Amino acid sequence: MKYSNYLNPNRKMYLYENEAEKKYFDKLDDGEKWVTYNCSYTTFNKMQKVYAAFLVLIMVLSMFINVPIVVCIMIGSIWIIQNLIYSFEARKYENL
Repeated sequence: MKYSNYLNPNRKMYLYENEAEKKYFDKLDDGEKWVTYNCSYTTFNKMQKVYAAFLVLIMVLSMFINVPIVVCIMIGSIWIIQNLIYSFEARKYENL
């Protein structure tokens, strides 16, 4: 954080400030915002695959060893929460 603030004195980010990420994002130029959007969406898509792979792996492992059902429920819950957040955020921009 200190190094980033040193490199960009006109775009300092204060971690303990209210809505620090939003304020920092608003200071970015269009190219940097595009990179941020692109990286965020790529991360979202890759995490979809990671959750599916973990869920399948846990289910296969549960056939051979005793894996608590809570593990499957937690992975599924996190996956559902991620998709719900994405859906609600995407709905905001549906009519633009």
